[in-house]
Amino acid sequence: MVSATCVKVIVSGYVQGIGYRYYVQRSAQAAGLTGWVRNLANGDVELEVAGDSSALETFLRHLKTVHPWARVEQVRVEAHDCPGTHQGFLIR
Repeated sequence: MVSATCVKVIVSGYVQGIGYRYYVQRSAQAAGLTGWVRNLANGDVELEVAGDSSALETFLRHLKTVHPWARVEQVRVEAHDCPGTHQGFLIR
């Protein structure tokens, strides 16, 4: 369970080249979360997301199961001190 209001997440698997970052952005915005998402050179997707703990829990479950083309192998989540408040949810 996520107790922090801000987490850093690394999603591994088949998650690049399929619109996964846009899916993450739309899902975060719909849940009222803020932060950012970006592709990493190794094929993973990294995100920092902040908001209500229960909304974060639901959002994190959806990262693994909802996108129709993604094959998520692992979602690593760690509590994170956000450097400041985010404005919206950005794709980097």
